[in-house]
Parts: sequence; C-alpha cells; structure tokens
Amino acid sequence: LTNGGKPFAIGAETFTRRVIQERELMSKVCSVRLLLLDDLGKERMTPTAESAIFEVVRERYDQKLPTIYTTNFSPSTLIKRFTQKETGEALARRIREGAECIAFQ
Repeated sequence: LTNGGKPFAIGAETFTRRVIQERELMSKVCSVRLLLLDDLGKERMTPTAESAIFEVVRERYDQKLPTIYTTNFSPSTLIKRFTQKETGEALARRIREGAECIAFQ
C-alpha cells in the first residue's frame, strides 16, 4: 500500500460462490500481490467453500504473500464454522502465525 499498490478485494462469500464457475479466480486470488479477503466466515460452508477458503489461506501463507483478512468471528468461532474441525484449526493456525491481529471494537 505504501508503494501505491492496490489490493485485490473480494468478499469470502462472493469468492466461494464464484470460484466454481470462474476457474481463473482461484489462481488470481492465490497469487495477487496483495489480497483483501473480506468477511471471512460469513460464507455458506459447503465442502467446496471450505476447500476453496483453505486453499487460498494455505497458498498465500506458503508463498508469504501479504493478505488482509477481515472477520467478525474469533478464531474459535471460525473453527466451529468448518464441518471438518481439523481444517478449521489449520486455517486459524495459519492466519494466526502469519498475521498481525487488529481488533476493532
């Protein structure tokens, strides 16, 4: 942002809805220089949505790409949104390890 870059911004619900039909969307979201993934946890958690969200978080974490996540959920509540607890825990761990949390009240 300080160098004039703009993030690619997308809502988590919009992303999970569009990713099935727009194959290039996953690649773009995983590789843009700066991503803003808004309202994480508000998406309808289908197996496809869970897999897509986890893939984005994992890929960006592994590539050390800057990502801004916004959510109204605590990590423990976000974990409960996933049908597979292990996936939710892995997602929350990657976000915690690779992020600076800023809480707004």
